[in-house]
Amino acid sequence: MDKDTQTLSNIYRYAVVAGLYPTNPVRSGRPRYQTAEKIRHSRERSPKDADNCHRICDVLLSRVEQETVGWFGLFAMFTGCRLSELLRLRTDAQDDTQPGYIQWRRDRPIATPAAAPVTALGLLHIRRSKGGLNPECLIGPEFAEMLETFHRWHQARFPASPWYFPNLAGACIHRRQIYEHIVAAAAELHLHRITPHGFRSFYVTKRRSDGASDTVIASEIGDKTVALMQTTYGERPKNWLGGAAIGWVPTDGKPAWENWQAKHKASHPIDSGSQRASGSSSESSMFTVPPVWRNGRRTGLKNNPQPPPEKPTVASQDFTEDYQI
Repeated sequence: MDKDTQTLSNIYRYAVVAGLYPTNPVRSGRPRYQTAEKIRHSRERSPKDADNCHRICDVLLSRVEQETVGWFGLFAMFTGCRLSELLRLRTDAQDDTQPGYIQWRRDRPIATPAAAPVTALGLLHIRRSKGGLNPECLIGPEFAEMLETFHRWHQARFPASPWYFPNLAGACIHRRQIYEHIVAAAAELHLHRITPHGFRSFYVTKRRSDGASDTVIASEIGDKTVALMQTTYGERPKNWLGGAAIGWVPTDGKPAWENWQAKHKASHPIDSGSQRASGSSSESSMFTVPPVWRNGRRTGLKNNPQPPPEKPTVASQDFTEDYQI
């Protein structure tokens, strides 16, 4: 109801500005149906650290019917994107105007804010919701490692689906399924209530710990104003000097994607040095980190730009396919 009355107020306001109506009768004094005490911001639904993020994703990735939601959680953690923004991603994206297209760093560095340098190996192109800015997300070393394992999973489970996050039928998963599974996984682990949007708040906290300013972070997550950062994600403590940066990977145990990989590698060994049954060489795709960045943590860049990435092809559903992890 509050949203409806706000929409009505916006219509009246436009009419006043356009000279079509004398005043806005619902500008002030209208009833409020949602009290401030009942409002919950995303900072209250956020994982407190990377360990909790990975624990939730571990639970989801351990169940075939919930694997998609587990990968969604990892993407949300690395990008700080809204749920709607991630659900637009497609594996058949052809260029940087289409959500889901991955652009790898090749013969020159990708520009990053000088105030908070990031080892950027590439960009994940998206389409922002709510008129957001900067339709791309930086891909760091850990994110790049996760992307390759995600690609292997996607080709094994949903080779014909163009969606990053398909349901069991191959169509794009419904946002309600993601919400319910993440909330349930957190409850199963006896954590406080955590929602998909809480991962966006974790991204803000993590980047603050890197020493990034709220202006830089707002730009990274597509927010237009810094004021929204403080009201939604909380104010930066005045005496906070950063301290030890929060990591993307858990301090206790392996990342969720490595646990998934180890589980399936044990039951379906991968020979990354052999050729595929068809006789073709090791597969290259949009998700594959260029060879110059294979170790993921180099600070230099050889002067040998790689050819443009190929469009992902439909692969065998057998986990024994040759895919370099």
